[in-house]
Amino acid sequence: MRQECKLICVLLLLFTHGALKERLAAQSSASQSPDSIPSIHLAVSTRVDVKGIDEPFLTSTVCTSDNKAFITRILGTEGFGDVVSISSDGEHVVRFSAATINDIDRPLLQTFFATDSDVYILAVGSSVANRTLTIRKTNGQTYQQQAVVTKDYIAHFKRDGSYVKAIPLDLPFHPMQLGAFANGDFLVSGATQNHEPRVALVKSNGQFNRFLTLKGDIHVKDNSKESPDDRAALPANSDNFWDSLEAALGSSQIDSDGRNLLLIRTGSKAPIFSISPSGEVSSLVPDMPQDFTLSGVKVGRRTWIASYEHALSADPRAVRMEIETYALDPATGKILAHYLFPTASGGGLVCADESEIIVFVRDNNKLQLLKLIPTEN
Repeated sequence: MRQECKLICVLLLLFTHGALKERLAAQSSASQSPDSIPSIHLAVSTRVDVKGIDEPFLTSTVCTSDNKAFITRILGTEGFGDVVSISSDGEHVVRFSAATINDIDRPLLQTFFATDSDVYILAVGSSVANRTLTIRKTNGQTYQQQAVVTKDYIAHFKRDGSYVKAIPLDLPFHPMQLGAFANGDFLVSGATQNHEPRVALVKSNGQFNRFLTLKGDIHVKDNSKESPDDRAALPANSDNFWDSLEAALGSSQIDSDGRNLLLIRTGSKAPIFSISPSGEVSSLVPDMPQDFTLSGVKVGRRTWIASYEHALSADPRAVRMEIETYALDPATGKILAHYLFPTASGGGLVCADESEIIVFVRDNNKLQLLKLIPTEN
C-alpha cells in the first residue's frame, strides 16, 4: 500500500470512542499558556445529529468559505471509504463515491480538496498487466504473481455529488496532497521514492508544470552535516513515528487562503508556506509551544486557528495526545490567544474563526456537530 495507507491507519484510531475520550482528557490537562497570552473559554452553543453516516471513522475535514458545509473523509471498518459533504444543520449528506467513477480502473480514493463548487480527490487506478512477476519468499522459494500497473488521477466531482471526469496525472514524484487554484490549476505535494519532499504546480489537465523551491521546508535529517537547531530536519524513519519525515509527509495539508493556497507541514516545526497561482512562495514560522508540533490550521476571517499536538507515546497505534489550540496572527505567525475547550467537545477542528469553532464528536454511535462559541469564564 502507498504512504496514505499508513496515515489512514493512524487516523482511524483517532475517532474511536475510547481514543476520543483519551484525547479530550489530554486536552483538558495540557499545560496552560503563559500569562501574557489571553485565554478564550469556549462553550457548546449547539449540538446537532448528522444523518446518513453510519461509518465509525472520520479523517481530515475542510469547510466551505461560508461554513455552510463540511467535507470530510469517512472510513468503514474495512478501510477506505467515501468523501462526504455534511450540511451545517446535519440534515443533508452528499457522497463523493468511488462507485460513481467510470473512467478509472478500480479507483482507490486518497486525499481530497474542496472549493465552494467542486471536490477534487487524489485517486489511484490499478489494472492487471499482461505479464507476471516472480516473487521470492524469505525461505528462498518463489512463486508467480500477476503484475499490476497503477496510475495517479484527480477525480473531479461537483459539489452536488455528480461525477465530472478523471484527470490523469503525469508527475515525476508520488502525489500525496493537492489543492486547486481558482484558475483551475493545481498545487500538488508529495515525495520521491527516497522520501524527498516535492511540491509542484500542475496544469488543469494534469500535466506537470514545474517544481517549487520552498526554503526551510522539511527534509531528511543528516546528523553529520546539519545543525541540531534545524527546525525542519526530520529522520526518514524514526523509533518515534510521530517525529519522522515519513509522518510529516503523509499528514501534510493544503488549504485555501484567499487566492493563495497554504501548505502546512503538520507534525513538524517547518514554516507555513503561502503559494500563489503563479508559483510565488512566501512563508512564516508560527509560534510553537514547547515540545509541540503543528497539527492543523484553519483560516478564519482575521486570524488563523492553529492546533498543536504532543504525542505521549512513540507508538503510532497509541493516540494519547496533548492538544493545544491558539489564534495566530496570519501576518506574523505570533500567538494571539489560547482557546480552552469544554469537556467532551470533539475530536478535532472542522471549521474555525474568531466567533465560532466547529468540531465533530461521536456520542452513543451517533455522529454529531458541535458549535463552540467564546464565553465568559
